Amino acid sequence: MVEKRLQAKSAWALTVLLLLIAVIGFVNANAADRPAARTLGKGLSPKDELATFQVAKGFRAELVACEPNVIDPVCINFDEDGRMYVTEMPGYPNDGVATGHITSGRIKLLEDRDGDGFYEHATTFAEGLRLPTCAMPWQGGAIIADAPDIIYLKDTDDDGRANSRRRLYTGFDLSNSEQLINGLQWGLDNWVHGCAGGAGGTIRSLEKTDLPAVELRGRGVRFHPEKPGSLEPTSGGGQYGLAADDWEQWFVNTNSQHLRHIVLPDHYLRRNPLLAVGAVTLDIPDHGAACKVSRISPFEAWRVERTRRRREGPEAQRFPSTELVPGGFVTSGCSPVVYTADLFPAAYRGNTFICDPANNLIHRDILAPHGATFVAQRADLDHEFIASTDNWFRPVYLTVGPDGALYVADFYREIIETPLSLPDDFRKTLNLDTCSKGRIWRIVPERARPAPRKPALSHESAAELVAHLADANAWWRLTAQRLLVERQDRTAVRPLEKMAKEATSPQGRVHALWTLQGLQSLDDALIVQALEDRDAHVREQALRLAEDHLATSAALQAAVAALADDADARVRFQSAFTLGEANTPEIVAALARLARHDHTDSWTQTALLSSCYRAAPAFLEVLARDKDFAVRPGTA
Repeated sequence: MVEKRLQAKSAWALTVLLLLIAVIGFVNANAADRPAARTLGKGLSPKDELATFQVAKGFRAELVACEPNVIDPVCINFDEDGRMYVTEMPGYPNDGVATGHITSGRIKLLEDRDGDGFYEHATTFAEGLRLPTCAMPWQGGAIIADAPDIIYLKDTDDDGRANSRRRLYTGFDLSNSEQLINGLQWGLDNWVHGCAGGAGGTIRSLEKTDLPAVELRGRGVRFHPEKPGSLEPTSGGGQYGLAADDWEQWFVNTNSQHLRHIVLPDHYLRRNPLLAVGAVTLDIPDHGAACKVSRISPFEAWRVERTRRRREGPEAQRFPSTELVPGGFVTSGCSPVVYTADLFPAAYRGNTFICDPANNLIHRDILAPHGATFVAQRADLDHEFIASTDNWFRPVYLTVGPDGALYVADFYREIIETPLSLPDDFRKTLNLDTCSKGRIWRIVPERARPAPRKPALSHESAAELVAHLADANAWWRLTAQRLLVERQDRTAVRPLEKMAKEATSPQGRVHALWTLQGLQSLDDALIVQALEDRDAHVREQALRLAEDHLATSAALQAAVAALADDADARVRFQSAFTLGEANTPEIVAALARLARHDHTDSWTQTALLSSCYRAAPAFLEVLARDKDFAVRPGTA
């Protein structure tokens, strides 16, 4: 009896075993038909990541902040007291678009309270945002780009958390989570400037609802935050990031165009609606828009496979050659910055730095003036300014801090890629979501000053702020100028006038002039003096400052007209725009002289045509009487 029971149990166990083998065999046979399970990597610790960096000779990287205080950082802005607004975007990529219900965006406020250089104290200034891209300090709070809106947040009870909210504008495009309104910053001209991506949107003021909507159509924006409804288009051509040099020449880039100069400002072109303009920006690198880079990280397996499919697929001809290889060319260019401080060696001043997170590096170019625009020359032939062997190193934003160091927002993710460019099966297997990590790095020379200044500008007097306008670091100049314009303190006028006349640095003279303009206290005599300045940059800015006064001031008209013959190409280029703000025989004669002198420069010719919207008949008559101009080669 017992023996029969054992035989029955053995038969039952054998049957179960055979069934299990059959099931396992079926599962294995069909595994290829299902996407592999999504696996999550862990990445490296900040210390171990730092060990993977190859930094240009003479420089070092230092950790400024990291998780849990910082997660998925996409922008860094320092306020007047050196606190750091860090914009976090854990909701990226959101299927490649910015639509839907999203509340994961945050703004952190970081402080280095013990002065050791590491920002150890973090407060969540704002949360419940969508996909925020930046937080620009203003009036004790911050202006936030959080498409479809631009909003203003402020902490009114000093607990570090915003409790006051105003929506300023709405309507920014949501069709691409990598091309949202971004880059808000205070400009030399006292406007807040921003980049609005490829589409831009249809923008409405939420404080002046009776105003017509503004159609961007690929353009950027500028506005006066203290003047509701002042938003207007600016020339665009960028995707993520907006940078200015000392003289407010604007630079942008796209994922595959790593540095572009905005040559023709939109507000001049709008004066002549019949003028057809083919391009307002120029790809300026002499080594290619999607240039070859010295990547040192391994190619990810998914990039290799995607590239193989593209190359062997029926649409291979649709892709540029740089996207038919898994890496080594700029394909994720973003956040250009111009180095405008004095901590780095003098040869680095005016250089541009560009992030390429897909290749885990930061690229450097040297800007060289070239007529009305620039040429960007590769700075390092066989290496990058920073490169990492860690595929998780994702530099996405650069800025120059109060100390003159270059700050890097490191998104630190296993994968950074829009799902819109991935095959469907890749989306199921790759971890595109947040890894709950993030770092901020500071790049300094090996022999950097041991004790950088700690800003406390919110407590400074008008006279103290004016003194900063001549600082070698543009952060101090622009921050002091912003505070003076915010306060509208007329006690600053006298020291500003003195600086405009006597400052040894041209930057100091220019910032004093623009600050006076922001205080509505700039008189014609100072502008005339600046138009005759020994420095070409000051003369160029004086032309811009003269425009609001030009139609009614004979003295300014004479001084502006004289600069049509200036030896400097950029001054002549700016005069071609500025002359259009008046219409007198003297102005028309100056336009004609420019047409003769710069007849081979297409940018200057376009600027001239934008200025002829009121004086075209007289302008043509002057040129028609000039027999030499009529037969000069290149004018027909």
